[in-house]
Amino acid sequence: MRLLITRPKEDAEPLAKILRDKGHEPVLFPLLTIKPEADGAGQLKNFKDEDIQALLVTSANGMRHFARADKRRHFKIMAVGDATGEAAREAGFKEIECATGDVDGLAKLVKDKCDPKKGTLLHVAGSRLAGDLKGMLEKDGFTYARVVLYSADKTTELSLTLKQEIKAGKIDGVLLYSPRTSTAFAELARKGGVQADLKKMSAYCLSDAVAKNLDGITFKEVKTAKTPDQAALLTLLPEGKPETKKEAGAAKPSDTAAETQATTQTPANGLSFKAKALMGAAVIVVAVGVGGFFTQNLWVPAVKTEMAHALKINQTEDIERFMSTISVRMAELEKRKQPAPVDVQPLLDKIAALEGTIGALQTEIASIEISNTSGASVEEVKEIVALKVENDRLNQLVIELNARLTDLEAAQVQERSSSDNAQALVASLSTLREVLRTSSPFEAELAALAALAQGDVTLESAVDGLKPYATSGLASLSALTTSFKTTANDIVRAVAVPEGAGWMEQTVKNVTSLVTIRRAPGNLDGEGALGIVARAEHNVQNGDIAAAITELETLAGNPREAAQPWIDQAKARLDAQQSVSMMQAHILSLLGNVGGQG
Repeated sequence: MRLLITRPKEDAEPLAKILRDKGHEPVLFPLLTIKPEADGAGQLKNFKDEDIQALLVTSANGMRHFARADKRRHFKIMAVGDATGEAAREAGFKEIECATGDVDGLAKLVKDKCDPKKGTLLHVAGSRLAGDLKGMLEKDGFTYARVVLYSADKTTELSLTLKQEIKAGKIDGVLLYSPRTSTAFAELARKGGVQADLKKMSAYCLSDAVAKNLDGITFKEVKTAKTPDQAALLTLLPEGKPETKKEAGAAKPSDTAAETQATTQTPANGLSFKAKALMGAAVIVVAVGVGGFFTQNLWVPAVKTEMAHALKINQTEDIERFMSTISVRMAELEKRKQPAPVDVQPLLDKIAALEGTIGALQTEIASIEISNTSGASVEEVKEIVALKVENDRLNQLVIELNARLTDLEAAQVQERSSSDNAQALVASLSTLREVLRTSSPFEAELAALAALAQGDVTLESAVDGLKPYATSGLASLSALTTSFKTTANDIVRAVAVPEGAGWMEQTVKNVTSLVTIRRAPGNLDGEGALGIVARAEHNVQNGDIAAAITELETLAGNPREAAQPWIDQAKARLDAQQSVSMMQAHILSLLGNVGGQG
């Protein structure tokens, strides 16, 4: 099954491994992005060791953020469930008590294991809580304190890829671990227009509270774990189909039967004949190998001589044939218009030098006088010397041609590598661009592009410019258009309350804050702040965000202060679009270079 994991990244990755081991294919799309809260981490130092009776931990994220912010590991841990308890063990805590998986179970565990008189129960948690743990414990006389160590921001939109896969029926089920994530998933499904397609999927919920928040959404089936823990949730999944690795050269049925029969004939007190034969062969191979290694100086030269004689590689006609073969291969490669043409002038110069040397030798041979030798013997000597010179020349040509062939083949490989990387960059940038059209985080997509861009200064610079927004995402153009209405109203109210306003003006501001101000159209030529707002709004509605920014930046004082948050978001969006456009142009130039060379 292809199962959608909606948990935050740190929780999703271990779960993905478990699902793969069970034969399923996980699809990760976190509905919550976890961010540390620095103020909460700073508050921990205000709690002295002797004042804390135990730490209350209602999520693995809470445990992990405490472990990063505080080095103390001697506290007693009261964990909401086994997964949170395991996170505490991994962080180095020793005394750990685990509840049944929900807040009610944790409250009962605390009442059984703790004493209201022995100190504070410190709840290390996120900004959002499920259940009233504080009320349940204080009702029984316990002293409760809470420190917020992290916040969980909701994803604002399903990715284009995920929506396409849901519509195509490629997602078989979704795992939901908390009421907040089930609510978020239902909202995003409606917003993304895939609500009707969820009928093809199953929902696997950790508890009844999680399933309840899916009311109004029709799934193929909704299954709830018997107990609110991951182990019980995973039992709801059907059996997967893990891949079985086939051994190379697996025996056929007939082979297996024969092997079984041979095995039954093996004596109980010794090895089979087959095993003994294999062992003997192995010993012989090892002995021959060792002997050959230590005597190679004796036999290698003789073997080389015989091979050379058998192949006739020193004869001129064979060298000519070999050179011809290389020339054909080289001609075929040259037809492909390699990116880096080889400079053949040095080769031509060397050939000319060789020809000059041959001429000098021939002249010298002609002048040799050999006494007491017949004319036929002199001619034989001349022929031998000429053959030697020709043989040396051809050998040198073979060396030069081989070097040239190697250069051409290396250039071909380099061209293919550059083309593949450029195509991968195109695909990665396309994925990033699709996510950037929304307000969703794009950390994973940017990381994938950064890996491909390593070593390219232009692309690395553009990636660095996008990194500050990768975790939180950027306001989409539709979001900027929608939010500008609120910004425009805020600017108009700010105009009504000048700098240093007295109580009367502040009263006017307070009253107008309760009213939605609708500005009349047709005021594009007006002066002052109201005219600026009218022109900016007109630009926004026509999709010209840059022109709207230019107008708003002419504001001053309170109106400018009211407009600044929108200006910052809009500038970030334009900067991102400019970075993407620059990367696109650069990657296309890389593809153009590769195409022109190939």
